[in-house]
Amino acid sequence: MAGLSLKTILVAEDNADDVALLKRAFLKASLPHQLRFVFSGIEAVDYLEGKGPYKDRATFPFPSVLVLDMTMPQGGGVNVLRWLQSNPFFKELPVVVLTGSDEHERTALELGADEFYVKSAAMADLVRILQNINNSWL
Repeated sequence: MAGLSLKTILVAEDNADDVALLKRAFLKASLPHQLRFVFSGIEAVDYLEGKGPYKDRATFPFPSVLVLDMTMPQGGGVNVLRWLQSNPFFKELPVVVLTGSDEHERTALELGADEFYVKSAAMADLVRILQNINNSWL
């Protein structure tokens, strides 16, 4: 597979257990894309802007979709969504919220998230969510 055909999914998720589950679900879903992880809202913004450790776009390509947790340290999902709204350059970037509860759903959608999912510990649910993301946005 040519490197150019790979799309990048940026996952902003601070919980190491959730990161491990997502990696396993991604493998089970057999999706031909690459995952990049950031662990805070500030890191998500830095990655999207190509700042700091993320300035090399060959290593950290601009993502085709952002998967965003709402509750993270240093600028959670709400702050990232507000930042995205204020930057027209990122208007076309699909944002899928994948978070621990549905309490943030209305806020996330009002702030421009394209889809909203509540995390599940069930592998089959995570695989289905990733396949939905692939089918809708990649």
